Amino acid sequence: MPPRAPIPVIDLFAGPGGLGEGFSALKHPDGTPSFKIALSIEMEEHAFETLQLRSFFRQDLSPCELSAYYERIRSRSASNDDLRTEFADTWMKVEAETLRAKLGEEEDATPLTHIDARIRKALQGRKNWVLIGGPPCQAYSLVGRVRNLGIAGYDPGDDPKHFLYRAYLRIIAKHKPSVFVMENVKGILSSRVAGQRIFDTILRDLSVPAGPSGPRYSLMSATKGFVQSDLTGAPAGDPADFVVKCEAYGVPQRRHRVFVIGIREDLVRPLGLLERSPHPVPAGKIIADLPPLRAGVSKSKLKVEECIRQIPTTSWMAEIVQKAPAVGSLIHEVVNSFRGIREMNGRGGEFVRPKTQRVFRGPEHLSEWLLDPHLNGICNHATRAHIPSDLHRYMFAACFALVEDGRSPKLQDFPNALLPNHRNRDSGKFVDRFRVQDGKSPATTVTSHISKDGHYYIHPDPAQCRSLTVREAARLQTFPDNYFFCGPRTSQYVQVGNAVPPYIAYQLARGLLRAFVA
Repeated sequence: MPPRAPIPVIDLFAGPGGLGEGFSALKHPDGTPSFKIALSIEMEEHAFETLQLRSFFRQDLSPCELSAYYERIRSRSASNDDLRTEFADTWMKVEAETLRAKLGEEEDATPLTHIDARIRKALQGRKNWVLIGGPPCQAYSLVGRVRNLGIAGYDPGDDPKHFLYRAYLRIIAKHKPSVFVMENVKGILSSRVAGQRIFDTILRDLSVPAGPSGPRYSLMSATKGFVQSDLTGAPAGDPADFVVKCEAYGVPQRRHRVFVIGIREDLVRPLGLLERSPHPVPAGKIIADLPPLRAGVSKSKLKVEECIRQIPTTSWMAEIVQKAPAVGSLIHEVVNSFRGIREMNGRGGEFVRPKTQRVFRGPEHLSEWLLDPHLNGICNHATRAHIPSDLHRYMFAACFALVEDGRSPKLQDFPNALLPNHRNRDSGKFVDRFRVQDGKSPATTVTSHISKDGHYYIHPDPAQCRSLTVREAARLQTFPDNYFFCGPRTSQYVQVGNAVPPYIAYQLARGLLRAFVA
């Protein structure tokens, strides 16, 4: 009996490929892939480099090619061009599966004829396939909407970002996938244009993407099943049914995202839903085995060791000893043991070989998912530089969280000398400006804002007194350790923060596979 062909997947607005990674990872019992990425489309340069590198890894590689992949992600000087030059035939497959293009209605968008031709070529006549993707969410996110309110004359009806879902909708109408999965931020549920809730319009359009003459799609919640439709075809009921709380499904992060699943009318049948995990996964157990790193120091001639050893003599330390003696005692303990920083791996780098072997403490399902024994180290694991006062704040905050059973300090908990010198400090709007990721519970949402500063992403280990690295953020997003993020570090953070957790995508793929089983 010939091996079954994997189901093709087209990934739009792919970013670094979180959704695609999850679908690609699903295997039949005999080890053959259930799904295969036929085409990933992404506009941003560095995310596209990441997509291409991962596409290379997914090919049926020879031992020589696999060795070259690992060498690529271990070497600071290596690039995708090295693989393209040395393994031209395999790289041709990569270029067939990836397309750098801009989707949307703007003048500089990639011509629709080119997009359609690439999709037809990728599908090779297959009628049953899956469309996945998440139109960019800046117009829907709460932060983006607040920012837009500050723009004079801003009209959401004139913002093309509000209607990027139409590019997704057009491909459904044109190419008629068997199943589609559209992901977006929770803010899309309340976003309005001309007084109308845009999510209602999106659901109605997705139900009948080609109008009355085209196929209908039954819409499904990943956690509730099929959603009842009203007479117009728009789903009735609570829009919140489409929200997936990732921490309930084995992801070490409190990430709440909207997933709308559509099943073509000729394929509608009972499908598998996401299955809740029995216990939440603590963030600390997912990152604790990674090599400990020093923070860098900016705007100072001092070394990090000198900045930390200053702490016992600072005015804020004296204030803490009186205000919160348990916190002060712990800080003294950390400072006194800081000579142990010699065991740390410096500030890390694009590839870090650990000095000592550390044991992964996370659950078995993520051990198998994240770890790669062939890697012999950790990628994308470099620290940022922080000003000395932030190093002090991070150590205080991490110690406070340990003493207060995981509670990250609010601004009112900080000693006066450590309060930031910001105009809006006393406004009451940013009391959680510094947030420790509690090691005993899932992390807060990893967003692209992590590229701006590390204040919301403080490492729970006080001795490291720093923000999370790209790899630590990627672990919280459930990207495997052998998934390498290309480009400058700022872009790497953005890629990770914008992505769909691959482990959630894997579970979605597992449930949706039943749509293709007679």
